[in-house]
Amino acid sequence: MTDYIKNNKTLVFIIAILLISNMALLFFFVKGDRRKEGDRDKRTEMSTRDFMAQTLKDSVGFTDDQVAKYKELSIAHKKSIKPLFDEIRQTKDSLYRILVQQNVADSVVNSLLDKIGEDQRNIDQKIFMHFRTLKTICTADQEAKFDSVTQHIIKHMIAGPSRRGGDRDRKK
Repeated sequence: MTDYIKNNKTLVFIIAILLISNMALLFFFVKGDRRKEGDRDKRTEMSTRDFMAQTLKDSVGFTDDQVAKYKELSIAHKKSIKPLFDEIRQTKDSLYRILVQQNVADSVVNSLLDKIGEDQRNIDQKIFMHFRTLKTICTADQEAKFDSVTQHIIKHMIAGPSRRGGDRDRKK
C-alpha cells in the first residue's frame, strides 16, 4: 500500500488539497457562527422598543427627552393595538376551525374574512397614525432622517419574517 501511495503523487496531492480545504471549511464554519451569535445576542438583549429608541437616537439624532417621549407613545400604542391583534388571531382561529365542518355556508366564511380584513385595516391605520405621531416629536432637521429610518422599518414590517423553503415551496 505504501509503495502505491509513493508511486502515485497525484493521489497524494489531491488528498492533501481535500484535507486543507476541509480544515479551512471547519475553521470558517466555527468562526462564522461566533460572529452571528454576537449579532443575535445584541438584538435579543434589547426589547424592540429599546432597539427602536436606540436607532432613533443614533440615526435620527433624538435627544434623551425625545427618546422618553417615544417610549411613552410606544407603550400607549402597544396597549391600543394589542386587542386588535388578539381579535384578528381569534377570528383566524375561528375561520380555520370550520375547515373540519362539512357544509359551511359561503356567507359564514365571507363574514369571517371580512372581519379579518376590517381588523387588519384597523391595525394598519393605528400603525400609520403612530408613525405620524412620532414624527411630530422630531425637529425640522430630524424629519428627513426620521422619514428614511421609518421607510426602512416599514419595509421590514411589510416583508414579515422570512419563511423556510422560500421559492422552493412555491414551485409546486
